Amino acid sequence: MISPAPAHITLYDLYCETLTRLGRTPDTLPQHLFFTFCGDILGSSGPHCKKGRKTGFENALKRAARNCSDDVMQSLAMYEMRESAYSTELPDLIKAQTAFREILAPHYNRQPEDYSPWFRKPVSKETFLKDIAEHASCGAAMRAGILGATRTPREKALPLLLCTHAHPEAIEGAFRVYGMIKHLTETEDRKTGLISLPDAAGADTNWAYDQTCAFLKTNGAKIPPPSAEKTRPSILIKNADIYAQITDIETEGTQTRFVVPAALMILQRALSMDTKSAVRHIACESLRVGGDPDTICSIAMGLFGAFRPDETRETLSAIRLTIREQKG
Repeated sequence: MISPAPAHITLYDLYCETLTRLGRTPDTLPQHLFFTFCGDILGSSGPHCKKGRKTGFENALKRAARNCSDDVMQSLAMYEMRESAYSTELPDLIKAQTAFREILAPHYNRQPEDYSPWFRKPVSKETFLKDIAEHASCGAAMRAGILGATRTPREKALPLLLCTHAHPEAIEGAFRVYGMIKHLTETEDRKTGLISLPDAAGADTNWAYDQTCAFLKTNGAKIPPPSAEKTRPSILIKNADIYAQITDIETEGTQTRFVVPAALMILQRALSMDTKSAVRHIACESLRVGGDPDTICSIAMGLFGAFRPDETRETLSAIRLTIREQKG
């Protein structure tokens, strides 16, 4: 008896099915969300907080999840909150985080394992400042790209990121991603080399970093030592060791100081390739690097898509996954 051939679904069709199931209309959303979704799915099979291993692209497709993680949902939330007029005053930031959590709640209730431990704690006015000031993880960076892709003004973008991550390192890394994508979206010249992009993103990044330090000082919170240099592409690309930003991947593998530089280093290599090879490289290298592979992959894919939007969309749309039972 001949077994039936496995059914397949393209990444684009999976994206449309997923967003429709979430009550959204896919064609009305920015294509950056599609790039983020594809990176999230393609990087989903790698380990967290440990080094990954070399894998082929076909194997990555076989092992990929069929459900998006919080990377996509947090980006979607930012898109839906992008016109909100929150300030960086503490009461407003509490309101912003509460609204953010409400958008994510249905997905969180289905897939709580995809969310960071801090998200499982309810908002507390008593510990709010301390909680967000300690968050140096990549949660802000994972959702910053869509704010750049929609050209959201930095004054509106900052409270949307600061409301969960007020560690200067987290904001510096997030605005590095935001600023680069915003610049690529605004310019017709997408041939800009990655090493020159920090200059284009630098004004927004430095502004956000200074604003965050001022926010912490004004509210009597301790300002952590600066580590912004570690996320500057012009410096990190010269270092051949992708793990140079950290000393222990088990405790630092999801921190901004590792995730953002890793994504940018993977992107730098991808930009020297044709689009099909680049997409495969981003997925496989994110899985090899480990730490937080789905976030690294989604950030790198979002940035790559900003460089080559049409080719990236066409290439990703045609990738096919084997259908298997979904969670939730």
